[in-house]
Amino acid sequence: MTHFHQRLLKNHSGQGLTEYLILLVLVAVVCIGSVTTMGTTMKTKFQKVREQINGLSTDG
Repeated sequence: MTHFHQRLLKNHSGQGLTEYLILLVLVAVVCIGSVTTMGTTMKTKFQKVREQINGLSTDG
């Protein structure tokens, strides 16, 4: 191996930043998935409540 290749293999200066970036991306994916799932669930619950309110107001 040349001196350049040996020096390149020993250089770990960007490793910490890359690990933090990967962690940040994973957290973002989990957050987006959670918000999407909760949003869908909340939308369904609000629709059921709206239907019940509308059913009570038209029956009375």
